[in-house]
Amino acid sequence: MARLLLIIAAVFFSNSLALNTCDLASKGARTSQSDGGERGEPVLQIITTALGPAYPKEGDILELRLYGDGTFQYDDFPDYDPPRSTSRNVTIKLSEGRLNESDVKELLQLCAHDDLMEAKDEYQSSSQHFDTKWITSVQCKTPKGTKTIKAVNIWDTQHDSSLSSQYPPSLIQLLEEAEKFKGIAIGRESFQWLARPKGTQIR
Repeated sequence: MARLLLIIAAVFFSNSLALNTCDLASKGARTSQSDGGERGEPVLQIITTALGPAYPKEGDILELRLYGDGTFQYDDFPDYDPPRSTSRNVTIKLSEGRLNESDVKELLQLCAHDDLMEAKDEYQSSSQHFDTKWITSVQCKTPKGTKTIKAVNIWDTQHDSSLSSQYPPSLIQLLEEAEKFKGIAIGRESFQWLARPKGTQIR
């Protein structure tokens, strides 16, 4: 009789353990799905495509990919420092940070400005570089809809204010504020042209 009771107890314990394991796995799956769902799609994305022998590389450079909860991603790399850090000879890693709520709100308000939402899809520049070209793509998601703008050499406005008239004012302000907030969030100036003193030569 005692042996029979031990067998029943062992079966009951085994079944309970299996049910608890399945329940924990199910909760873990739901939590993972919930986290991904809360993050959702980016509300603001800024990518600069470098053409020519540019630093840190030729191709796409992620300036900022911002989500509604304030988290953001960006391509992180050291300052240009030959011979240690040169074009195509530098480590680029995808890093993350977080903006505070008021900064996110300000960026989204700039995204929704009429001059930006009604802007052309692409802007050229009278500023020409010797052997490089920088095409910055900005995508905003607002209650008014999604807007994507491509602007050639727009960062040159940080060194020559006369070029600003070639782009929507809200677009320039959006890039400036995004760069500033990003730098504050990661605790240092991120490597972008805005962080360089005005008058610095750009390749």
